[in-house]
Amino acid sequence: MKITLVHDNFDNEQHGIFNHTSNLYSRLSTNPYVDSVYELTPIKNKKIYGLLPISLFQLYHLVAAIKKQNPDIVHIHGTHLPYALLPLVLKNKFITIVTLHGIVALDSKESIRNRLLCKHLIFKYFEKISVRNASFLIAVSPAVKKMIQDMYYPSCNIEVIPNGVNLSDFKLNYNNIKLKHPCIFFIGRLVKTKNIGILIKAFSLVKSKFPNTHLYIAGTGPQISNLKKMVSKYDLTDDVTFLGYIFGDMKISYYKSVDICVVPSKFESFSIVTLEAMASSKAVVASNVGGIPYLVEDGLNGFLFSPSDHVDLCEKISFLLENNNLRKEMGKAGCKKATSFEWDLIVAKTVDCYKSLLGCE
Repeated sequence: MKITLVHDNFDNEQHGIFNHTSNLYSRLSTNPYVDSVYELTPIKNKKIYGLLPISLFQLYHLVAAIKKQNPDIVHIHGTHLPYALLPLVLKNKFITIVTLHGIVALDSKESIRNRLLCKHLIFKYFEKISVRNASFLIAVSPAVKKMIQDMYYPSCNIEVIPNGVNLSDFKLNYNNIKLKHPCIFFIGRLVKTKNIGILIKAFSLVKSKFPNTHLYIAGTGPQISNLKKMVSKYDLTDDVTFLGYIFGDMKISYYKSVDICVVPSKFESFSIVTLEAMASSKAVVASNVGGIPYLVEDGLNGFLFSPSDHVDLCEKISFLLENNNLRKEMGKAGCKKATSFEWDLIVAKTVDCYKSLLGCE
C-alpha cells in the first residue's frame, strides 16, 4: 500500500504532531505492508491570505502533490487550515484519514485576537467540514473522541490510537546530571494553556514545608518573561531554574534525574510529557483534564489535581516528597503502563486501520 502523511512544518519535538508523525513515518517506512510512504508539508514562503485564515496556494500545492503521488490512503494530521479542507477536496478520489490531535476550535479560543475576529468560529466551521468528510477518524485519546462526537458528529465511529513512546530510549543510563534535590520538573511550551503560573504558586507553598526543594522549568515560549517576574515576586529566584529548550539525550537525562514531574495544564488532548515521565519511572502530578486521566490513574502511578487549585497541587507534591517509597512505586506502575504505548504497538494499530479501509487481510 502507498501512504501519504500530511502535517504541518513543526521543527521540534515540543510539538505533539511532530513527535507523532516522525515516529509514524520512520516505522511505516520499514513496515512489510507498506510499499511506500510520503510526507507532505505546506510551502511556508508563499501565502495568499484574505480575511479567512487560509492559504489557497498551500491548499493547491498539497492537492497537486497528492494527485501526483496517487497514494492508496491520505493520512492527515490535525484539522488546521488548509488541511481541514483536504477531506472535502479529495472526497470520492482518495481514502482520507484524519488524526485529531486536539480540537482546533477550542485551542484557538485561547487567543484574544482570534476571539475578537471570531476566528475560533471559522476554525470550528472548517473543522466540522474535515470531520464530516473524512473516510475515517482517529483520536489520540478518549477525551478527544468524546469532544468530537459532542461537537460535530454524534454518530461517527472514531478509533482511539494514542501517541506513543520509545521505551528503549528511557532505559539507558542517562541520569548523570547534578541537580539540587529534592526537585520538581516541568517541561513544555511556555504558553498560557500550560498553566505554569499555578505550579509556581504551589511551589512557593511547598518551599515553606520543604525549604531545600528546587524547581526546574524546561521549554521556551511567549510566557517566559511573565514567569520570571512571577518567580521574582514570590522571592524564588534562587530556587527556580529556567533551562530553556532541551531535547534528545539531555531531555531524557532530566526526566531520569528529577524526583517528581508536574503537568499543570489547563487542557491536554493527550500529554506526551506525562507519558515520557511514566517511561522514566517518575511519579507524576498532573491536571485532571482532557486526555491526562487516560494516562494517570489517581493514586496508582501519580496524582490528579484541579488545574485551578494550587493548594491541592502543593499537597500532592508535598505528599510525594514525604514518601520516597510511594514515589518509587508510582514510578514503577507508570513505567509498566507506558509499555502499552510503545510506538511499535501504536503504528501496528494504525496499519490495521489502513488494511481495514483497503479491505486487506
